[in-house]
Amino acid sequence: MRHLERKMEQLYDEVFYIALSRLHDIDTAHDITQNVMERILLHIEQLRSDVTFKQWALKITCNEINLYFRSIKRYRERVVSFEEYSLESIESQVDIRKRTEDDIAQALVTEEDKATLMQALNLLDEKYRRVIHLNVFCEYSLVEVSEILQINVNTARSHYIRGIAKLREIFERIEKGEL
Repeated sequence: MRHLERKMEQLYDEVFYIALSRLHDIDTAHDITQNVMERILLHIEQLRSDVTFKQWALKITCNEINLYFRSIKRYRERVVSFEEYSLESIESQVDIRKRTEDDIAQALVTEEDKATLMQALNLLDEKYRRVIHLNVFCEYSLVEVSEILQINVNTARSHYIRGIAKLREIFERIEKGEL
């Protein structure tokens, strides 16, 4: 173990300078270096030979740097600049979403339909029922729901949308007497 610590101490500066030369940011270079050291400790059993330790560690460094650049690229692709939208466009999107949510709430949660709704909800698949229950009844946002259920936010969103559609189908079938 002491042998590994010595090797990592010797390697730390080299990894840091490689990261700094590619990133040109001291804080990010420290973060990358720390990530590399963690990966080395986590995956040291995969190392086949002490001779290749340095090459293996430098390959991990390159992979971490590439991963960092990919995450920045994904972030920039996903983040939409506020200036691209006019205020009217944003307001109309908010109005449309609000009306849609109000329509769903009115259609599903009227006093006389609560029993039917609960029956339909119980017939819904578990994955959809959990997301809808947390979002609608517990009033968690889809981001919070995804954290609670430990699923991706997009998965939570798709389960919510599909679940509402299936819930509406089941609800209508119950009202028609088909179920």
